[in-house]
Amino acid sequence: MRLGIADLRNEREWRSMLGLDRRKFEQLLIYFKEVFYEINHCRLKKLPKEIYHRYCIKTEKDLLFFTLASVKYENCNLLICTKPKIQ
Repeated sequence: MRLGIADLRNEREWRSMLGLDRRKFEQLLIYFKEVFYEINHCRLKKLPKEIYHRYCIKTEKDLLFFTLASVKYENCNLLICTKPKIQ
């Protein structure tokens, strides 16, 4: 199943998918872009072509979306799959 930012139609879906609403996502995106630039010394679209063309994520916005969704759902999987320790 492919899901992206365009598929999130209301605040409930934003919170469900990412754990934050659209306004907070946009605020976080400002800082995310700054940090990405500090680390890579360029924007995602300006990466060397041999690197840029290997990835399907083309914008910092999509990268942040993917990162937040990955963290949220990885944590959910750990909670669901891990048996509680009985002492």
